[in-house]
Amino acid sequence: MTTKPPESCCMLYFLTILIVFFHTNPSRGDAATVQALRAAYEQVANESQFRCTYTLREWSVTDVEAAFSNDIPVHFLSVGSGRFCRDGQYLRHSFDDSKGPRISGASDASGQEVVPESSPEGVTKLSGGQVRVRGLGYDEVSSIALEFTYRPGWKNMANQANLELRSKMQPSPNRTAFTRGESMISPLNPNGGSFVGLPSEPFPTPRDEDYQVSEISESRVFLEVNTEEIVQPYGKLSTKYVTEWWTEPSVPVLVRVLRRTHFENTDDFVVEEGRSTEFVKCGSHMIASRVVAVLCTGKSDPYYVKEWRSLDLGQEPPRPEDFQIELKADTMVIGTEVEANGAGRRIFDIRNPTPTLAAGQVFTETITKEVVPEGQSTSRLWLVACNVIVFAVLLSWLIWRRRSNRE
Repeated sequence: MTTKPPESCCMLYFLTILIVFFHTNPSRGDAATVQALRAAYEQVANESQFRCTYTLREWSVTDVEAAFSNDIPVHFLSVGSGRFCRDGQYLRHSFDDSKGPRISGASDASGQEVVPESSPEGVTKLSGGQVRVRGLGYDEVSSIALEFTYRPGWKNMANQANLELRSKMQPSPNRTAFTRGESMISPLNPNGGSFVGLPSEPFPTPRDEDYQVSEISESRVFLEVNTEEIVQPYGKLSTKYVTEWWTEPSVPVLVRVLRRTHFENTDDFVVEEGRSTEFVKCGSHMIASRVVAVLCTGKSDPYYVKEWRSLDLGQEPPRPEDFQIELKADTMVIGTEVEANGAGRRIFDIRNPTPTLAAGQVFTETITKEVVPEGQSTSRLWLVACNVIVFAVLLSWLIWRRRSNRE
């Protein structure tokens, strides 16, 4: 049975938020801003629709501003490419670096440039007898309930595919269970990695009221929070977390994530920063076609840079076949059965999975309805829309209040 929120409840919710905005202290207003921006991020991350191909390049520099410039170096640590598609709860992500140079332009101990000798098997031979094996590539489709991963074989290894119930996937101690595609750098995850809440947000997740609106302008909002925790046996760990939001679109967009951690009374620190640029209109959302993530693990260390870039983002909407994976005939499949169709092709469709065993439990085509009860999507859209409206009202009020204070 579909349950819709009564109009009286909607109005009560909206009025309650407005009362919090205008009749309490400024910190409450900051908390409401955080809540609205969280809702905006969730909408973009989970309800956007787009399809694209991309390249992923890695290199290192000694200056952080050079890392974010448009001056791309000639040599790379690695190069790969893949496909990235989103249609609501369905995600398609593939990656392959078997054709790109793995350490092109690297230098040996004497400072002489190493010219890699690549073999067809994907092994790069280095000076001194060292070798670097490239990734074997993978293809993945997932939904809110399922994850299906296909790993093509290499040399004498078999082609393998695996279907899992996401509820059975084991998360890391401090994070939720992410698929491999979700944890890679992308427009939906600027720094990469798994997280709870916003990308790279400290754990345990700070309370909304702990955040401050550190700076505000006509189209930019900056949120900042500082946390501390005791990590034995190292001592106090301090974290500074800053996010920048572009508020001009109808749904605000996360454009920058900065996280800096360091231990008290030491010079040890880690800086992670991700910036999203060159946004493209995809349906009702703005999606970045270029994402640059930078990592530095010490004052004497270089800045390691990853660049995700798509040249065809937004040109076409997602297609049904974007969420299908065709398997080779000899692929070993765990967790389900993928029979050949009338044309002799083995295709797994995440939108229409075959009823079978997965992770020890029987699931059917209704699993999505069981995980997401009917009507929940509608109510979620209502909640997100309401939060976005509230955010617009709050933003206007904050700008007016700060201008009044300056006058």
